[in-house]
Amino acid sequence: MNEGKKFRIYPTKEQIRTLSQWIGHQRFIYNAKVQEDRYFRKFKRKSLSLVREEIPCDQKYSHFIGADTAFLKEVPSQILRNGAYRWMSGYQRFFKKLSDRPTIKKKHGRQSVMITKELFTFYSVDPQTAMIDLGTRKHPMGSVRVNEIVMKATDSGSIPEGEEVIAVAGTGYEADTVLILKSAASKRFLAYGFSKSSLSQGNNENATFQ
Repeated sequence: MNEGKKFRIYPTKEQIRTLSQWIGHQRFIYNAKVQEDRYFRKFKRKSLSLVREEIPCDQKYSHFIGADTAFLKEVPSQILRNGAYRWMSGYQRFFKKLSDRPTIKKKHGRQSVMITKELFTFYSVDPQTAMIDLGTRKHPMGSVRVNEIVMKATDSGSIPEGEEVIAVAGTGYEADTVLILKSAASKRFLAYGFSKSSLSQGNNENATFQ
C-alpha cells in the first residue's frame, strides 16, 4: 500500500493565485464530465433510439474547450487532463461498488488539484529544506520552498521510510502543504533520491495539492 507524507510549502501570493487557478480549472473539467454523464444517462432513458447505445465513459476533455471557455487555455493541458482522469477514476470506483457516482465538486470547502510528473521537479537544498519547481515552459510557476515537517516523526520511528508515492495536501483554504512519496530521516534525505536529477527522470509520478 502506497503512503503519502506531509511537507509544508511556502508559495508566494502570486503562486497561491496560480494554484487556485489550477484547482478551479481542474474542477471545471471534472464537473463538466459529471454533467456530461448525467445528460447522456437522462437522454438515454428518454430516447428509445439510444437504448442500445453505450453511455460515453472516457477521459476526453478537449470538446469542453471553446470560445466560451477559452480561459481553460490559461493553465497547462495536464491540469485539464487530470480533471478528466480524476472523474474517470471516481467512476471506476463506482463500477466496483466502492463509492457513489462522481458528483459536482463545489467551490467551497476542501479543494485539491492533481499534478503529474510533467509539472513538477522536487530537489533538496539542505537536510531540512527542499524546493519544488512547478509548471511548464509555457505556464511556469517558479520554485516553491518546502519546509520538511515529517523528518522529526521519521527520525523518531513514528513514520516508516522509503514509500514511493507523491501526494500534496493542505488546509482546505489554500495550498500550503505537500504530501510526498518517500519519507526519509534527516540524515538520509538525499540518499532516498530527493535530488533534482532523480526526480526529473520520473521516479515520482504525481502529486495532489489541497
